[in-house]
Amino acid sequence: MTLDRLEQAPEGSGYERETVPTREDALAVAARQRAAHDGE
Repeated sequence: MTLDRLEQAPEGSGYERETVPTREDALAVAARQRAAHDGE
């Protein structure tokens, strides 16, 4: 599972990519991203 996230930031665009080996790890990453960026 690969998560790609592109965001526009005041200093320019930012790009983050994270790859994890299992579905369980991917679900944990997704939950962490939702918690960190909810409401943006």
